[in-house]
Amino acid sequence: MGLGTPEALHDSVLERLEAYLERGAPAPVHLRNDRRGALDFAVRSYAGFVLARLGRAPLGTLRTLCEDAGSEATPLALTHAGIALKLMGDAPRAQKILARAVQARPDIEGFRPDYGSALRDLAMAVALFIEHDAGDASALERLLSGLEGALRARTWFSTQEKYALFRAGMALDGLAPGRFKGTLSQGKSQITVDQDEDFVIPLGADTAAAGVQFRSASESPLYLSATFRGYTKNPPQPDVSQIEISREYLNPDGSLLARRTFHVGELILVHLRLGAKASVPDALAADLVPAGFEVENLNLKTHGGFDAIEVEGRSIREYREAAGLVYEEFRDDRYVAALRLNEYAVSHLFYLVRAVSPGSFAVPPPFVEAMYRPEIRGIGEPGEAITIQNTAAPVPGPPAQEAEAGPE
Repeated sequence: MGLGTPEALHDSVLERLEAYLERGAPAPVHLRNDRRGALDFAVRSYAGFVLARLGRAPLGTLRTLCEDAGSEATPLALTHAGIALKLMGDAPRAQKILARAVQARPDIEGFRPDYGSALRDLAMAVALFIEHDAGDASALERLLSGLEGALRARTWFSTQEKYALFRAGMALDGLAPGRFKGTLSQGKSQITVDQDEDFVIPLGADTAAAGVQFRSASESPLYLSATFRGYTKNPPQPDVSQIEISREYLNPDGSLLARRTFHVGELILVHLRLGAKASVPDALAADLVPAGFEVENLNLKTHGGFDAIEVEGRSIREYREAAGLVYEEFRDDRYVAALRLNEYAVSHLFYLVRAVSPGSFAVPPPFVEAMYRPEIRGIGEPGEAITIQNTAAPVPGPPAQEAEAGPE
């Protein structure tokens, strides 16, 4: 199984990896100097790991790389380097660097160009330790302890973290005992469990509230996970502790729109303000529109004068050029934008909606998060409910003129 690749392309990739192992990869221009060492070691150790699996990693280069590993090296990078040494036959040095991987907890916060995190690194290290038999039970236990702590400190996970946790879970599942036994108690009822595979049971809210207990009759440790699904009765609470985001409705000429009653076919300009207390180069803003509105697709070039609209003395074109906008998308039910937020600087985003369906609708709060660090987020205030009437928008008449005074 797999996808065949041309031999020339395959050789070119391996040559690039060999160059990365020898010299590292070019670092992003915006990367802080104190992060360059950690990124360089991570890139080179991963290149060495891939090449070692093919038997093409020079042992001398791997040894020099590991000797130069600084205190900022992450558990995952050290694990890659240690396994590479092991695969190339240097078991003593591999054990030393893998022992460092188990202990390593570098203080690296903020955006990482490899889109990683401490949680991602620990989860992947757990998976690799198991898959390559890279350590004893105590080493694995220490990694798992660190991973558990990282999990308890988080509520939201990036795609990288979800994948790494999945890999760790699959690897740990392979270590599970062949069979386990126990007793599951739900209120007054009891179930005897005797299985050689995962045991899954759905629980309703009433059953969970009454109490559930499992008593294991197996010598090997068992692991329990619970998944809860549901929707909150109320909108999420505003959160501006890390990123601020707010929304206002404007008339098509850029003036403030205070009313909350609209007419089918009416066009409204939406203005989002965003500000971060620390640099967020991977911010993703999403603004769900009320059900009676529909986002206008500005990519269709049907709103030629959009960029020329002036808001608070500046054109939308000027705002967009200063916003660090990387990408934006005009979906039917939401506006989405990826942008770079600078520390304590305000960015402005604009888009158009049209009233399309009559009725009364709730207005969801705007939302923004760091794409690869979703715990860094901001939630704005929900808007006042809107009403859309199935009538044409009133056309303002000419201003009233004062009656001229007649002759006395």
